[in-house]
Amino acid sequence: MKIRPANDAFSLVEIAIVLVIIGLLAGGIMIGSNMIQRAELNKVTTGLTKYGTAFLKFKEQYQALPGDYVDATEQWGTDAVTGGCATPAPIAADRVAKKETCNGNGNNEIASPETFRAWQHLSNAGLIEGMYTGVADSSGTSGVTGGENTAAGPFTNTAYTIATAAALTGNANYYDQPLTNQVTFGGQVANDWAYGPALTPKDQYGIDLKIDDGKPSTGYVRSLKSPRNPNCTTSDVDATAEYAVTNNNRNCALLHFIKAS
Repeated sequence: MKIRPANDAFSLVEIAIVLVIIGLLAGGIMIGSNMIQRAELNKVTTGLTKYGTAFLKFKEQYQALPGDYVDATEQWGTDAVTGGCATPAPIAADRVAKKETCNGNGNNEIASPETFRAWQHLSNAGLIEGMYTGVADSSGTSGVTGGENTAAGPFTNTAYTIATAAALTGNANYYDQPLTNQVTFGGQVANDWAYGPALTPKDQYGIDLKIDDGKPSTGYVRSLKSPRNPNCTTSDVDATAEYAVTNNNRNCALLHFIKAS
């Protein structure tokens, strides 16, 4: 075997080969990262539609909304923790496994604490995977923890929530909307729904375009206005808003209105 002398430099061909190899490795890493990112975004889309479908199946089967269902305890037993359903408290894991729950008030809307019972009712009915406590987390009466009291999202510290949103016109945080049931996806925020940063505007646009109209202020998939999710859209005016696709920061959450069956 020929030994290269210590003072012998690499040839241009050898250097070129090394650079090509480095380029291929870097390209492979970027391609792999992009594939993982796309797969996780697909999971966000799947979750929005899957939980909306489960919601409608529950409504059809029980003639009630999950969380708002007045006969839930007849189906799955009563949550008997201290305070009971009047003052819900965190439930130990062994109690969660027993499916014990609380009734909703039957007003055909889902609000706290029903938003947490909604996940428990859907799980108890076998319409979604996972088991949920049915109550807020320790951060407060609206506290969300993905995988504990709501479904977890595919990114770290993200989650889905289910609630009935009020009819809004001219609201500072939301584009105009009718009274609607919705599944939302976003980052977890202490003592609040999961409306925190999770997606880039380009991510939002891709999801919206795939399952709706590609507009942040209309249709069944929507963004939030800048006071809550800054720099996600180009305007807080309904008629002119577009996704701010040149912003690469993960500032954004998504709302998905559940289509009536």
